[in-house]
Amino acid sequence: MKRLRLIAAIAAASFVLMMIGCAKEPVREMGMAKAAVDSAKAAQADLYLPDQFASVNESLNTALADIEKQKGGSAMKRNYDKDKTSLISVTSLASDLKTKAGEEKTRVQAEVESSIARANSAIAEIKSEFKKPAKGKKAKAVAAAAKSKIAAIEASVKDAQSAQAGGDILGAREKVNSALATIGSLKTEQSAPVEKPAKAKVKAKAKSKKHHR
Repeated sequence: MKRLRLIAAIAAASFVLMMIGCAKEPVREMGMAKAAVDSAKAAQADLYLPDQFASVNESLNTALADIEKQKGGSAMKRNYDKDKTSLISVTSLASDLKTKAGEEKTRVQAEVESSIARANSAIAEIKSEFKKPAKGKKAKAVAAAAKSKIAAIEASVKDAQSAQAGGDILGAREKVNSALATIGSLKTEQSAPVEKPAKAKVKAKAKSKKHHR
């Protein structure tokens, strides 16, 4: 009888150990997922692909939180299968994000270089207009306003170039796009038709003719 009880106890203990073994914490998967997300962030995926990075990071945190929650509960009820699958997915997605972030950074870099070249070309074009004598009060006022703004635009473009050289590509894009927007408004002002100051002269002539009559 005692022998049967001992066998039953051993069997029960073996079953418990087996259950605990089946619910083993996915340490390896957690380490790989964390490393992949950290690597993606180091590649600035959080800056160049913010929405996608946030989604992957949230999946990682959700899995880690669930694992911690289960560790605080009954060993018999632990099941890390879902978390393990999620962590494996996070590792794969984060690795892809790292690659995509590099590609996006290269694309933005090329965009910034092109925008800076366009801005400098436009600045030179506007400056060439300064050499032409402005006719009429409005034309002179437009030219004066353009001259006062062009220095600020040049400074903004230089700031963009400095940001680019320092590795702040997104900051450089923001600065040069602002400069291009201001250049666009200046060009619109310069191309606006200038009112001919002829109305007053016509009225004066008309009065003069009436007077002579």
